[in-house]
Amino acid sequence: MQVDQPPLELESVDLHAFLGRHQSSSGLDLNQHCQEFLDLIANYLSLSIGGILRRDLDNRLQITTVKDYSNGYSQQEEDSRSISSKSHCYLSNIVSQLVQKYADRFERQGLQHWVCQEWQVYSSRLHWHHDQHVLFLTQHPLSAQDWQWIERQILLMSDYFDLHLAFSQQRAALLAKQQHIHRTTHQLGTPLSLITLYADMLRVKASEGVFQDYLGPLQQAVKQLHHHLQDLVDDDGEDIPTTEYCDLRGLIAENVQAFQPRLQSRKIAIHYPQVSAEVCVDRWQMLQVFDNLLSNALHFSPDGSQIILTWQQFQTEFLIEVRDQGPGLSPEDLCCMFSPYYSRRQGGRGLGLAIAQQIVCRHQGRLWASNLPEGGAQFSISLPQAPKT
Repeated sequence: MQVDQPPLELESVDLHAFLGRHQSSSGLDLNQHCQEFLDLIANYLSLSIGGILRRDLDNRLQITTVKDYSNGYSQQEEDSRSISSKSHCYLSNIVSQLVQKYADRFERQGLQHWVCQEWQVYSSRLHWHHDQHVLFLTQHPLSAQDWQWIERQILLMSDYFDLHLAFSQQRAALLAKQQHIHRTTHQLGTPLSLITLYADMLRVKASEGVFQDYLGPLQQAVKQLHHHLQDLVDDDGEDIPTTEYCDLRGLIAENVQAFQPRLQSRKIAIHYPQVSAEVCVDRWQMLQVFDNLLSNALHFSPDGSQIILTWQQFQTEFLIEVRDQGPGLSPEDLCCMFSPYYSRRQGGRGLGLAIAQQIVCRHQGRLWASNLPEGGAQFSISLPQAPKT
């Protein structure tokens, strides 16, 4: 045993590499983790024999793995015919003696030490939830520095197992929620299709005028719902924009049309340039951005006020600004308004601005807010523009 060598850092026994190999694992192969951890300790201390213990259904400690490092042999107990019978029987005998005399010490935290026959025996529980133990034999007592080093590694591994277990539980919960989302989107698909069908029929049969004005936004809203439901079904990570050149004025007009009933009831006007401008964006995602920004501006605007949209096209970017005449933004708003679940709107979920910023960022752009000198708030969007080929 290397008693006089200085304590090793984690890298010296490749513990970080061991953890890294398992971080992407979808399941927790606890026994394999424990075996590799035992190998690390054996390599550091030049062990001869080690083993993994675990409680069975009758709450009895049983040897699940024996490692005989003297000849490089190791095997699972269930294949006991192939196990080095001498090592297995020898270690089983020692474990039986210790369990009979010191059963309570296997329940304690930290590294435990016994002297049994000519061996120094050490054991520690690696994971409380699964009651997994590591046990190894040395010919000489551990030095103080070796003891401290092993306890640090055991604590690290125990924390890793806890985190891995929590991750596995969260992953299972996420999978269950994704399955629920898929069921829900399937159940919503049929009624939405019926709404689309009847809205199309009504628009064909309705005379020109107010009914056409109402049915247009209804059809557009249903299309957006279909699109978002399909996104939920197809979601396999980040929603990468599918960009195309769109008429910015047309996108704004589409959003403004959907707000007409609310605008008319509160006598609020939305002004924007009537000149077409082409911008390279994901049409559905950018409609959602403008919907969130205009909805937010409309909520905080006083009756009879104006909301003004302007844009400027530069050589490599588009700058779009949305101004309202509301109370403006507090220091807390400016700090937190793009954080999920932050909202000053009664009944608001605090997701609209967070989603809008995520979409703009996916377009490699920026979204920020400021207060106007004359009062009110301004939201600015900067979008990069590649030359049209």
